[in-house]
Amino acid sequence: MKKPAIIPKKILKNTQDARDLLKSAPSSEFTRILLQNFDVPLEEYIPRLFSYIPTRPMENELRQAFMQEFSNLHLTQTTSTVAADMLEQTRTLQTAAHTTFTNGPGFLGANWLTTLGIPNDKPCIIATFSGIPFDNDAKPGCLNYGKTYQINDFLDKSYPDISELINAEAERARCTADRRVSLIPGRWQRVSVFGSHVHEKTSRMINYLTPQINQFLPAKILQQDFSALALSFSANLETKIFNRKMIFVDLCSIVSNYLQLIFEKDEHPITKFCFEGTNFERFESLHGKIPLFSQSGIEEKSFSQFFREGDILAKRNGTISWNKSTIKNHLKNRELCPGLFLTFLSLTFINQFQCLGGFNQVKYLSKFRNVLSTIDLFKIYDIETIPTDSLIAGRMIDEEGREVYPLDIILGSEVNLNPSRSLGQFATSLILRKRWLK
Repeated sequence: MKKPAIIPKKILKNTQDARDLLKSAPSSEFTRILLQNFDVPLEEYIPRLFSYIPTRPMENELRQAFMQEFSNLHLTQTTSTVAADMLEQTRTLQTAAHTTFTNGPGFLGANWLTTLGIPNDKPCIIATFSGIPFDNDAKPGCLNYGKTYQINDFLDKSYPDISELINAEAERARCTADRRVSLIPGRWQRVSVFGSHVHEKTSRMINYLTPQINQFLPAKILQQDFSALALSFSANLETKIFNRKMIFVDLCSIVSNYLQLIFEKDEHPITKFCFEGTNFERFESLHGKIPLFSQSGIEEKSFSQFFREGDILAKRNGTISWNKSTIKNHLKNRELCPGLFLTFLSLTFINQFQCLGGFNQVKYLSKFRNVLSTIDLFKIYDIETIPTDSLIAGRMIDEEGREVYPLDIILGSEVNLNPSRSLGQFATSLILRKRWLK
């Protein structure tokens, strides 16, 4: 018989505080799901999510888009086929994370939860969102780590600027518990992760990683694709941590590949929705204005989102013609990054993917579904039956309640990966941060 998890008294008290906070907070999907499942063991809650059964086949265009992304990550044909087959069968995908070089405690926690729903002999696929600037809270262009360690634990002392980095670390420690070393130049802070190449600074710094960390760099590094490098490195770290094959993919890249294919088909519902009739206008009249794309690459120094305004795509300081040919060309050149709405329209509502995510995702997916289900163009997809409340919540902490990063674990920190803990216990630190109340 499996021994019950031993929870320190401090954490038990925090868990009760978290439950009380949920009960006193305004009602929402987040509070409903957590209170309903607060005492459910993770080993029961997560497999229940993976029992979802889709009713429609996955489009061949989406399978091609996944296979193209797997190829970009230099996965073998066998691994790619196994991964695509699994996705087509389960139609369940974790989409909570952003594209980062190293994850923080939140994304690490979400990834561990996801492993509990997938057999150990199958790859665990994590879809990350790259349509963010480098100054996003996830710090995608940084090596992120906890306060237990210092820079010279993972960056060789022979690195030319090591003294400056150590001084900057000490200065930052005065005002925040966050620890990080940037692998990108300062002028890239408002550049989009999607479409960015590997900067010279990044290439130089990773050559000075200590052998303990350097071993997780991919054998083939694409100098033209930051996402591929970051996702391969991050997945290799967590493959070691969870002792199973982890595959991290760029969700925006996949949807970009997919849109290029389906925009060739005039009769496809997304093509019609975007370029014909008044369905899109009806959607925005019920939902409100919504960004369709963001700008990518390093030509623009300020991250911007594009909104449709009649026959143009408009952002703060420019426009693009709104027609299939123009949009396809910009997608092909990775100059436009699909936004959240087009991403989940493609994945969730057309291809029936159950997307596991955090409190923000649950909120906006529910709103998307409620409006899309009223659009006649999408009636055949039974949108109202697709789950949008598949919440995963929690942050990776140690027995003392300290947050733990992937680099920390590689360097020696221990965490309790006990699936007999309840969802409420694991989500406690996230609940008490109160960001879901905003």
